[in-house]
Amino acid sequence: MTRGAAGQEGGGAGGTLHRLAVLWLVGLNLRITVLALPPVLPAVRDAFALSQAALAALTTLPVLLLAAGAPVGSAIIARIGPYRALFLGLLVIASASALRGPLTHGSPGAVMLFTLTFLMGLAIATIQPTLPALVHRWLERSAALGTATYMNGLLVGEMLAASLTLPLVLPLVGVWRGVLVAWSLPAVFAALALLTLRGAAVRSGPVRRGVGPNGRGTGKTGIWPNWRSGSTWRLGLLQGGASVVYFTGNTFLPTYLHATDMPGLVGPSLTALNTAQVPASLLLAVLPTAWVTSPLLAAALGVVTILGLALLLIAAPIPVLAGAAVIGFTSAVLLIIAFTLPVIVAAEDAHRASAGMFTIGYGLAFLLPLLGGSLWDATGQPALAFAPAFLSALWVLVLAPSLRQRARPADASS
Repeated sequence: MTRGAAGQEGGGAGGTLHRLAVLWLVGLNLRITVLALPPVLPAVRDAFALSQAALAALTTLPVLLLAAGAPVGSAIIARIGPYRALFLGLLVIASASALRGPLTHGSPGAVMLFTLTFLMGLAIATIQPTLPALVHRWLERSAALGTATYMNGLLVGEMLAASLTLPLVLPLVGVWRGVLVAWSLPAVFAALALLTLRGAAVRSGPVRRGVGPNGRGTGKTGIWPNWRSGSTWRLGLLQGGASVVYFTGNTFLPTYLHATDMPGLVGPSLTALNTAQVPASLLLAVLPTAWVTSPLLAAALGVVTILGLALLLIAAPIPVLAGAAVIGFTSAVLLIIAFTLPVIVAAEDAHRASAGMFTIGYGLAFLLPLLGGSLWDATGQPALAFAPAFLSALWVLVLAPSLRQRARPADASS
């Protein structure tokens, strides 16, 4: 069976909708168990007498693991295939998140909480590279649609965990440990939904590079990201640029608004930033892949992001709210572009290219906001906390013309 025929296996439009639904459910679980914890952090702090530094480590640990664990995901995908890697990863996410409830009683409770959070974050980091690989196999002709679908699930998951934990889930379950168990259930549902997919093209085995016209792999299986590849670094810097803007906004807007005598805008500005991401994913779901991955669009987004960041620094409600919405929208669009591009520029090596991208991008997203905070501390100027975000938007603008360059054969080597 040729790859084109294999890509159609599964029942035409009905099969495509089925795969899109599964991708959306998987996307829902990329962040939902991570963001289930912050709303109940005061109760966690009281239960274990944790310092502010320990609480910060607990909440940022999964982000760091998204960088460190991605190459592990690439190796696992190369050995057992993206479908099996995704299924096993969902099971680990569900079990590790749920066990953060019953296994954190008693004196070793804090240690177990950190350990299980580590395992959960590592599983999320492992399954993220499966998604570009599966989009390439399941929806190669609609890469932007597939990427926007699971990214929409990711963004909806962020909103649900952040908005429903305190008013709905906590009253239903009664205790913070029950909250963590409850938010592990969507991962179980996603794993079960994955089992409903049928066909060799869907339940595919290990990734093989160099697929010929007869649909057979030419032999060698890529394992680790290729750090000598220019494509890997361009993708990592693009994804990092989007993530730095997003995490900088969420990290510093509350304290920046307090420092500039606008504390009443904290809630509305964070809502604007995060809510604006959802329509971004819906818009890109209906655009052709060629438009989504256009260098012109990436360059325009770099310019608009700079303008949005500048609006944040105008000490007035309307510019601040508008700026928050702008950077929320543009960072989401840039992230979807970054997640789509490995399918375009790396094809059968999408799992390796995306794993390298995640390591670079989330590494930057972890480190550069720390730099912004250090600049604020050193100078006493709150606006300098956003300097790394301005720099990130600028490098997106510079990178834009080269983003669709396909990996050369030398880049594809292990």
